Amino acid sequence: KSLQGLKQIIEKTMVDEIITENEINDLKFWLDHNIQLIGNYPFDKINNIVNQVLNDGQITDEEFDDLNMVFNEFINPLNNAHFAS
Repeated sequence: KSLQGLKQIIEKTMVDEIITENEINDLKFWLDHNIQLIGNYPFDKINNIVNQVLNDGQITDEEFDDLNMVFNEFINPLNNAHFAS
């Protein structure tokens, strides 16, 4: 059920195809409060990229692009077969 919640958050974030810093921070809050999912796919991949992006306190255009790619891979797995690798 929690992984479904993660998917809903990602879909909501991607609905306008723009990821904002506030959306990333809200996602980080959710991830931090659902650590029981550590070790589950795709929680670990999303958690890792969010932590990498937020690590230095600045979100670059390249990091936004990386997030966009990972989020799209998650919500459209058939269009992005390489996500599971």
